[in-house]
Amino acid sequence: MKRYVLNYLNSWKNDVRRKPLLIRGARQVGKSYVVQDFAKKNFSSIVTVDLEQKPEISAAFNSLDPKQIISQLGLLYNQPLEPGKTLLFIDEIQKSPKAIMALRYFYEQFPELHVIAAGSLLEFALEAQNFSFPVGRVESLFLHPMSFLEFLRALGKDSLADHVENSAFRSGQPAVHEELNRLVRSYFVVGGMPEAVQTYTETGDLARVARVHETIIQTFRDDFGKYARLSSHRHLETVFSAAPRLAGNKFQYKRVEPESNARELKAALGLLVRAGVVRQVFRTSVGQLPLAAGMKENHFKVLALDIGLMTTQIGIGGEVLRSSDLLSAWNGVAAEQFVGQELVAYATPFRQPELFYWGREEYNSRAEIDYIVQKEGKALPIEVKSGAPGRMKSMHLFLEKYALTVRGVRFCAAPYREEARFTSLPLYAVFSV
Repeated sequence: MKRYVLNYLNSWKNDVRRKPLLIRGARQVGKSYVVQDFAKKNFSSIVTVDLEQKPEISAAFNSLDPKQIISQLGLLYNQPLEPGKTLLFIDEIQKSPKAIMALRYFYEQFPELHVIAAGSLLEFALEAQNFSFPVGRVESLFLHPMSFLEFLRALGKDSLADHVENSAFRSGQPAVHEELNRLVRSYFVVGGMPEAVQTYTETGDLARVARVHETIIQTFRDDFGKYARLSSHRHLETVFSAAPRLAGNKFQYKRVEPESNARELKAALGLLVRAGVVRQVFRTSVGQLPLAAGMKENHFKVLALDIGLMTTQIGIGGEVLRSSDLLSAWNGVAAEQFVGQELVAYATPFRQPELFYWGREEYNSRAEIDYIVQKEGKALPIEVKSGAPGRMKSMHLFLEKYALTVRGVRFCAAPYREEARFTSLPLYAVFSV
């Protein structure tokens, strides 16, 4: 399965000023697979150090001296580590703070060796008290579930993926448009978790895909015990179960569990965000950059990590498959989840992407736009809407208020069309934003 992040990894490999690379992301998004695939295509050999499977290997990093570390690993794995030919991959690096610290010294003292590290629940290790992260000596790369275009390529639909990437959808071709909409519908149910995509490509069996989803969801729940000391296990379970059904709306703790303390639920949500299984979309009240200047920390929506996991967790897969309009599935929340997930997937991977929506809450004058992103030095408003363009009051209000030269964007199930003040794009074309 081709992952677009491989393009960035190739650039990193050839950069003479590269730093050790830390791949970050939630469980099961394909971190280890991506590294192994990259190594197979670009190096003579790879030494994979899995600190979860073999915790005793962590002692090799105690000295923090790269040459001593390399010497020990070469003996332990019976394989020499040759700069330019060998990739050193340290998996589950969160198990050893010393290994994380050693990345600094690989950069300073042995930069000719290619080093990549990855780990599950890595954010908790990096935020632990008294932990000194090698700032400036390590580069981070954030990995997310497979995008819709990666899904197409996994299905062998490379021509359709090229069609979208090259913006050929602007030329019409109704049959192609309908086929892409059909595949979007499948993606709504399968999602972008690599194991689910692989199961679907091999079997086409959505029941098996759902079982994969359930296993991944249970894996997330099993992780609660690893950070439950920071919050009540019950509150983690409560927020995790509630988040998908509350997606697309302003998040209110009283809607999660009215009898629980909001502070406790907030702490639980924060942990789930750090674990990467829930994403926050913050409201901003400004229509120009920087968007964070108008951010309201107590006003946010949530998105699930993956739309396939979401449809399985709240049981709407059947509704999505039966729906004649994907924009109406689960009251439009599924489409909003899809667009948000796609925006994250196509963002630069070298920083943790932020998502915002625009909102104004004044007496008798409430307005809201689903997403607002930075585009060509301006704020680009994005709506996920079906229906007539004239009904998009919030979009028109926003464009009038900020007198933007950039046009707004509406995602819908219809083909590409230029409207008076914004562009209508089909759902499958988020890549083009």
